[in-house]
Amino acid sequence: MKRNELLDWYKTLKPTRADEVKLDFAVEISRVIESLGISRKEFAKRAGVSPARITRVLRGDVNLTIESMDHLASAAGLDLNIRLSHRGSSVPLARSTPEPRDTRATSSLGVPAIQRAHS
Repeated sequence: MKRNELLDWYKTLKPTRADEVKLDFAVEISRVIESLGISRKEFAKRAGVSPARITRVLRGDVNLTIESMDHLASAAGLDLNIRLSHRGSSVPLARSTPEPRDTRATSSLGVPAIQRAHS
């Protein structure tokens, strides 16, 4: 199914917010695969998953864990970032609140950030 067909089909549904997030992720992964100039099969190989798994991800047919999303992003040479925003806004909350005064790594809420170990 082509991206435009997928979006047209999706518009006929009454999606939940979780469905929208899954579709956003699927569209991003699809764009990345396209920008890398590789096939879904090649991307699946890079990610160490089956081509069928990639197809299900791109259709939004799977309930991905954060770990799975991070793994796919990493296979594309990207980092996964999750941001909070006010309802109806695409501006991340971190950009709409003052910077924390402490120079140590913290989230926008002042909670120490989790340092991610890269393998």
